[in-house]
Amino acid sequence: MPSLKQVLQDKRAGFVRDAQAVLAEATTAGGITAEHQTKLDVIHAEIGKVDAQIKTCEQQEAIERTAVALPFDQLRVTALHDNAADRPWGRLATGRSLDAFTPRQREMIQAEAMGEFFQAVMKAGRPGAQPDPRLFQAAASGANESIGSEGGFLVGHDMSLALLATAEQQAVLLPRCMRIPVSSPSNSIRLPYINETSRADGSRAGGVVVYREPEAGTATATKPALAQLEITLLKLMAISYQTDELMQDAPAFGTILRTVFGNEFAYKSDDEILNGTGAGQCLGVLNAAALVTIDKEAGQPLKTLVPQNIVKMRARLWARSRRNAAWFINQDIEPQLHLMSLAVGTGGVPVYLPANGLAGAPFDTLYGMPVIPVEQCATLGTVGDIVLADLSQYVIAEKGGLDIATSMHVRFLNGEETFRFTMRINGKPWWSAAKTPAKGSNSTSPFVALATRA
Repeated sequence: MPSLKQVLQDKRAGFVRDAQAVLAEATTAGGITAEHQTKLDVIHAEIGKVDAQIKTCEQQEAIERTAVALPFDQLRVTALHDNAADRPWGRLATGRSLDAFTPRQREMIQAEAMGEFFQAVMKAGRPGAQPDPRLFQAAASGANESIGSEGGFLVGHDMSLALLATAEQQAVLLPRCMRIPVSSPSNSIRLPYINETSRADGSRAGGVVVYREPEAGTATATKPALAQLEITLLKLMAISYQTDELMQDAPAFGTILRTVFGNEFAYKSDDEILNGTGAGQCLGVLNAAALVTIDKEAGQPLKTLVPQNIVKMRARLWARSRRNAAWFINQDIEPQLHLMSLAVGTGGVPVYLPANGLAGAPFDTLYGMPVIPVEQCATLGTVGDIVLADLSQYVIAEKGGLDIATSMHVRFLNGEETFRFTMRINGKPWWSAAKTPAKGSNSTSPFVALATRA
């Protein structure tokens, strides 16, 4: 998400363009008229207001840059521990909120707290060790289901959020999905929905029909067809090895594990949303029964993308998805996009619209929908190299809380600890099939891909 300063700068750039447009009109008219001057005065006034707000943002940035960092042993926070009456993780005591510190100080606080937590987990996994009692307190809300002979413990709530925040920042597809938390007693969700695969008469809403009847006439009773989407939670894991030397430095240790795990969780979740097989993992868009695949053009060269591909993909996207859909591409495709054009007479017009510099939109666009490169897309010429998808029609079931287990034996000869992170999450598309239109023969779907051109 862009900062307030960036938003204001974009707004200012828009006003500048408006002023330039007025001056262009004045040039055509041979001079600045009273009407032109009035428009310019209004625009210049708005620019002045925005400049004042930008200056306020810059003053705040300067304050944060020059803030005097408190000695680390004087920091006091309450947000890193579920129970303020207990001794929190890290060299921290109760009394102050994280909001009272600069961003850099907050990062250090979280890193030290997480680092000490991981150190405690490591020590608890060693033979004959007495586990830190705070490990059990942090896991109490989980009914102790993760505390067993393998040395598993739940990451504390606030530290769990810090890890997930890192994953959220790196993930591209996951934040666009419909995400539903699973309640404590359950390991799955069941969502009823109207089973509509055709919009033809007699099939809408799975069979609902409206009749016109004469006075005193009767109509045949109909009803919607209901189905149920069931998603059972599955474990998503990441493994990290850390040296004994690094373990001695809690802030660095916490930062590295947060970054390593967050990045890996983000990559894996995005990859499964797109490519998952549905067997022990998410059912990905490219393997869903609802996927519409567009054939290549007759005579289309290998490993190419042509305007007709784009036109036909959009034509098969469910119309209601156009407001939420985006093009997800492999970066290998970008040179093809830049060279595409539609023939108009003896010339042509470009198809692809890259973002217009710093003042432009945050994404390039095709048909006004964002073009977003993701490394999970296949390479040029393969199914999945370009996908048009509305991920609001993809459901993610997740159960909050990360689980961590450790072993000193896996890499004992290397002087390394092994950490295993586990989270329960699963997902699949809402749609069980593409939808046949009321009139016409081409089905539509929120998920459209292009066939192989290799």
